[in-house]
Amino acid sequence: AGATLIACDTLYSRTWVRLMQEYDVTAMYLVPTKLQLLSRVLREPLPLVRCVFTGSQLLSTSLYGTLHHYFPQAEIIAYYGATELNYITYRIYDGSATDPQNMGKPFPGVSIFVKDGCIYVNSPYHVSGISVPYTLEDTGCLTEKGDLFFTGRKQSWINKGGYKLSCLYLERKLKTLPTIREAVALPLSDRLRGQNWAACIVTTAAASQVAVRQAIHHLLSVKEQPAAILFLDALPLNDRGKIDHNALTGFVQKSLT
Repeated sequence: AGATLIACDTLYSRTWVRLMQEYDVTAMYLVPTKLQLLSRVLREPLPLVRCVFTGSQLLSTSLYGTLHHYFPQAEIIAYYGATELNYITYRIYDGSATDPQNMGKPFPGVSIFVKDGCIYVNSPYHVSGISVPYTLEDTGCLTEKGDLFFTGRKQSWINKGGYKLSCLYLERKLKTLPTIREAVALPLSDRLRGQNWAACIVTTAAASQVAVRQAIHHLLSVKEQPAAILFLDALPLNDRGKIDHNALTGFVQKSLT
């Protein structure tokens, strides 16, 4: 097709910027965590970029605004997918204030339905060895227009003494605080309540830990309060650029001992 494909195996985001400028990149694919890293080192808009393709995680409203600023000519497309099923739904961002949990409509040839809160997928693009309809036990709902709303992975729900908490909901709520740059709600075992959770956060440079703790305390209801708050300079990432929850669990366990 006459295109040049550029791949990079480092998480050093300044290298990504250098490559984009050196090769006049017009389209880019990075998961939202990597886009967040990239946005911190960009100093000026890159108008040559015409498409930003991202997925695997939700694209927050604030990150969309940042991307639109640095890539003013780009169409921003986010997809919902999985290793077993490949691409499932997609959404083209147009700047309207729609819910970031809206993952858009199915790709051509793919159909979805929701049963007992779980998303089921019929797709000709699944890996061999599974039968469809197939569910990843992700939870969600469909709108009248056929858009998929993603409400979280089944294992990312916390049963805190009979009170159900969504990790996705807690993370979005934490990120509403201007002093919090990134946040992960990490499920924990609890001898008394069965389950609890820890807030793993990256704050802005000027934020004090005392002020952030107080803000979280006032933001969340009594039942939503975390068992622990872990302050990090950056969230740990695995080799795919996604948040490393196993590493976070180790950090939290170490902080609690």
